[in-house]
Amino acid sequence: MSVRFLLAEHLPVDRAMIRARLLELFDPGAIDEAFSLDDAVAYAGRSYDLVMIDPELPGMDFAGGLKRLQAAFAETPIALIAGVARAAQVRASLQLGVRGFFPKTLSPPAFAAAIRLLLAGGSYVPMAADAAERGAADAGADWLGMLEQGEYQLLALVARGLTNKEIARRLVWEETQVQSGLAVLFRKAGARTRSELAAQAALAGVV
Repeated sequence: MSVRFLLAEHLPVDRAMIRARLLELFDPGAIDEAFSLDDAVAYAGRSYDLVMIDPELPGMDFAGGLKRLQAAFAETPIALIAGVARAAQVRASLQLGVRGFFPKTLSPPAFAAAIRLLLAGGSYVPMAADAAERGAADAGADWLGMLEQGEYQLLALVARGLTNKEIARRLVWEETQVQSGLAVLFRKAGARTRSELAAQAALAGVV
């Protein structure tokens, strides 16, 4: 089966692992590689059967990054490949139109089945993440009620993909205030990275 992939992964070891798995499954017409969001978008205009992207890719701010990818590859399914499938991030990505979410820890047989499912027009979500999301659905956005007005404004700008410097200009803050505010948001949202925080915001309807 000859298929074309765009693999956007900034970690060389992970990129090599995913590429090797794809080569075991298919005789690809192409596996193009990107190392940042800008690199990935630069491939716009080429035809792919699947775009696979790490949500921690440089320049990837989750909701904003996904919208750029969807605009660049309007006819192509997009799947996220992440180190951990956190329930809120999985749910938010599906709401934003992502067709699949692949933990990098998937076994080779599960990876093969998931890829084939996506290429056949289906969607893939890890069962553990799906179950966790259902169990947490009622409490998912409770943390928003703990935010002060300035924190909510900061969250909205992070979700839109603005940098700390851009946020500081918008809110007329010092960059150190932005950094301190982000630390508070990480704690209240239970997020570990900026992309997870953006995912939580998307899930809660902030963007």
